[in-house]
Amino acid sequence: MAADPLVYCLEQVTDYDQFERLAHDIMALDGYRKIEPLGGSKDKGRDALHSDKNGDAKATIFAYSVREDWRKKLGEDSEKIPKHGHPCNKFVFLCTAHFSATERDAAHAFIEETYGWEFELYGLERLRLLLATTCKEVVANHPQIFCQPFFPAVGGLSISPRFDHLVLDHLDADNTIAQWLARRLTLAGFRVWCRNLAPLAGTSANESIKTLIKTRAFRYLPVLSPASVDSPDSAARRTLAHATGESRNTALVLPIYAGPVATQRLEAETKRLEGIHFENGWADGLKNLLSALEAAQCPKDAVGPTNFVLETFMPANVLVNQPETLAANIFPVSTLPKYLKGWDSKQSLTQDEVAEARLVWAFRKVAANRFISFCEPPSDLKGKFDLSFAGCSNWSKMVTMDGIRTRDIAKELLRRSLDVACASKGLVYWAERDFFYFPQKLVPRDWLPVRPVEGKDRHVGVVGERTFGVGKNKSRYRYYLAPTFSAIWNTDCYGIVLRPRIHITNLQGQTLTPRGALSRRKDIGGMWWNDDWFLRIQAVMQFLSDGDKIVVGSLPNEKVVVERLPRTWQVAVSINDAAVRDAKSARDEIAQREDIEEEATDESASS
Repeated sequence: MAADPLVYCLEQVTDYDQFERLAHDIMALDGYRKIEPLGGSKDKGRDALHSDKNGDAKATIFAYSVREDWRKKLGEDSEKIPKHGHPCNKFVFLCTAHFSATERDAAHAFIEETYGWEFELYGLERLRLLLATTCKEVVANHPQIFCQPFFPAVGGLSISPRFDHLVLDHLDADNTIAQWLARRLTLAGFRVWCRNLAPLAGTSANESIKTLIKTRAFRYLPVLSPASVDSPDSAARRTLAHATGESRNTALVLPIYAGPVATQRLEAETKRLEGIHFENGWADGLKNLLSALEAAQCPKDAVGPTNFVLETFMPANVLVNQPETLAANIFPVSTLPKYLKGWDSKQSLTQDEVAEARLVWAFRKVAANRFISFCEPPSDLKGKFDLSFAGCSNWSKMVTMDGIRTRDIAKELLRRSLDVACASKGLVYWAERDFFYFPQKLVPRDWLPVRPVEGKDRHVGVVGERTFGVGKNKSRYRYYLAPTFSAIWNTDCYGIVLRPRIHITNLQGQTLTPRGALSRRKDIGGMWWNDDWFLRIQAVMQFLSDGDKIVVGSLPNEKVVVERLPRTWQVAVSINDAAVRDAKSARDEIAQREDIEEEATDESASS
């Protein structure tokens, strides 16, 4: 084995694509700064080109090789250049082979006498010298070639010195902003290392970050919050970064303020620095951070296909500094009965009889012939099942009733009251999945009017038909909006949460296989964004209401009353709809294509 780790790793190269990239990097640092990579399987003898446009437009062609028979490869590549009519004034050949001075001179004589080109030859020892001196920063960029144990890595990064990364340091309490920031900086083209996005299993996070500060950090970005200010390890890393920056004569530390911090508790070096503040808005904070990094000429990667895909799912400029009303899918409960009433039946109700009763009466079944409700059952139901009153309890003052927590009973009765409201308005109950859905022609044209929290009146579809698949797999299906409800307790009051689902059938009304239905739900759901879903949520609640409220129950002390308008808040920023419109279209296309391919694969496998 070679004594020099650089030589050993170059001798073991098997990935030619990675060697090409390494060779491009070395050539760019060795005087060919305008090198244009070509390569690939059909390069016609040209792995790269370089043209000196400042002088006589001298054309230089590069060829690379990891073959042991480098002399034969030199002849093959040089022969292709005139064969394909490539203009060439200088030919540069890089290889990972050892050769003697005599072999070198013979290669020079062959090229110059045969073709008349200026010739430059790089062998193993010349590459080693460059990588150990003027091009040593290249080593860290190619961990696939210069790998462990000869070139150690920490947190997924080679620790061969190269100051090209933003080291984002944070505590668990600040995961959300740190991971968001790491992704946004990556989209902008910066190389980012973030603790929670790095492979640190089996190592010390504290020691790994310290090592990366010293070997890879162009800037060290500590996320400052009350938790990080109180952490001795975080303070020690900041102190190390200040010392490292001083030794390199650079401003290494750029503080990120994630929240209000008692600055008097910070170390003096950090306190003196102007930081980037995210307390009053992430959009402004990101904008200021990007400006600071651009001003510092932080290394960046060229924007490529990966960035385009990421931008599709994370479009820029999503937030706008304008106030907006934020609404939730939570609807306040303004009236809730105080008493839970017990009811006994002289017969045990079957599952079908229970399902039938739930269409007109909200109750909790606690035994085959024992029920609890807020209100008295309808007279025909009471007579049919011979129900008799069996006492009541003030549920807010009692912990349990029939061995069940009274608060849990109240939440279930509240939810089932909305089921009764659905049934009374004509929605169809699907017992198999225990939810209601809008049938065809319940409302004119299968459209519901809706008056949004903000904006003009609209209409939304609750039943529709769509086409799914392509070619022989193409078919039409029907979807039905299916509102589902749950009750929540929020500090001092109850609320109803509405989560819309989609019921899928073929055009004959038959349910599809679980996989087929799922693909079509994703087809619809992938094209409905928050606004589409929330308009339908509001439309459903307005359809169920009488005036401004949804009322279930007839007697004053038995009524459940739910507001038809959702809870809202005023926020300081709003979403830029224009910024996400193109991303929405691209995502829709990608999602549908993937689902069609998956279903076609399943059908092919089953046949």
